Amino acid sequence: VDRQCDWLQAWTTLNNSLQHRSEPYLYKKTFLSNMLSTKQMELLPQVSQSHTVASGTVNRLMDSGGGSPTVSENPKKHNPIKHNNKLVIASWNIKTLLDPQHKNSISIPRRTAVIARELKRYKVDIAALQETHLKNSGQLEERNAGYTYLWSGCEENEQNHYGVAICVRTELMKKGIISEPCCYSDRMMSVQILNQNNETTFIACYAPTMMADTHTVESFYKELNDVIEKIPKKNGIILAGDFNARVGEKQSSMEEAIGPHSIGKRNENGLRLLNICTQQNLRIANTYFQMKNKYKTTWQHPGSKQWHQIDYIITRARDTKHVLRCRSMRGAHCETDHNLVRATMKL
Repeated sequence: VDRQCDWLQAWTTLNNSLQHRSEPYLYKKTFLSNMLSTKQMELLPQVSQSHTVASGTVNRLMDSGGGSPTVSENPKKHNPIKHNNKLVIASWNIKTLLDPQHKNSISIPRRTAVIARELKRYKVDIAALQETHLKNSGQLEERNAGYTYLWSGCEENEQNHYGVAICVRTELMKKGIISEPCCYSDRMMSVQILNQNNETTFIACYAPTMMADTHTVESFYKELNDVIEKIPKKNGIILAGDFNARVGEKQSSMEEAIGPHSIGKRNENGLRLLNICTQQNLRIANTYFQMKNKYKTTWQHPGSKQWHQIDYIITRARDTKHVLRCRSMRGAHCETDHNLVRATMKL
C-alpha cells in the first residue's frame, strides 16, 4: 500500500507537469496501472521483452538502458491496411543496435528504444535497418513504443560487422499482417506483408561497400537475385536498404529503373544495382520525386563531408504508381551518418 501511495504521488506530479501538453491523452490511468503492476518499480520501467533468445545479445539489449516511460499508441488509431490501405515504410542504416558499454549504462537509453521512438515519431509501420551488429537471429519487443525488432546476423563465432533487422509495429504482427521473418544472411532478410487482395515481400538489404572484394559483392547480388526469383510474379516486392551504390543521374531513356529525378555520378556498385533492377523489372522509388537535393541524399561521406544518395526503396515497375511519396527525413536522429528514407505506399 505504501508503495502504491508513492507511485500515486509520482503520478500526480507527472500529470501536473504535463497538463499543458498538446497530447494529454497519452497519460491515462492505464499508464498508472502499468507502473503499479510492474515487478521492477525500484529499478526501471519494463519497456522491452524478448520472445526468442538466439544469443547473449538479447540480454545486453534488455539490461543496458533506461529512458522515460511512455504509453503505447492506441492500436485502433493506426491500422494502415484496414482503414486506408497505406503503409509507411522506411530504410535506415542505424550503425548499431548494441548499447554503449559504460559502467553507468543503466542511465543510457537503449538503442532499440531510441530508434523505435524515432520510427514512431515519423509514423513508420515497417523499417529495414542496417549495420545492427547483432549475431544469430532473434526477436525483441519494445513494448512502450509498440515496435518489434526481427534480426538476422552472423554466426556466433563470426565477427558481427554487418547485420540487418526489420522493425515493425507490433500490432501488425499480432493481427497477422506481417509474417514471421525469413533470414538469409547477415546482409539480407525478409517478411511477408499480407493484405486481403495481395501479398508483398519486404526485403531488408545491406550491400557491401566499394571497398569490398569482388567475390563478396557478386555473392550479395547473386543471393538477392535468387531471393527475387523465388517470389511469385503476382506478389509485390519492396527492397529497402543501404546498397552502398550511387546510381547517378539518368543517362538515357533506356534506363527505365531510374526515375527523372536521380542525382550524382554513378559508381560500379550503382551499375550493379541498376543491372539487377533492369533484369527483375524493378524501379528505384527515390528517383521519381522532384524535390530539393537535401531531401534526396541519404549519407554523408566522412572525408569530403559531401552528401550522396546510396540508400533506396525499390519496388516492382507496376507498383511505382502506388508509391505516393519517398524522401529522406533529415530530422530523424540515432547517432548515424545516414538519413532515414521514408516512403508512403498504397497497397
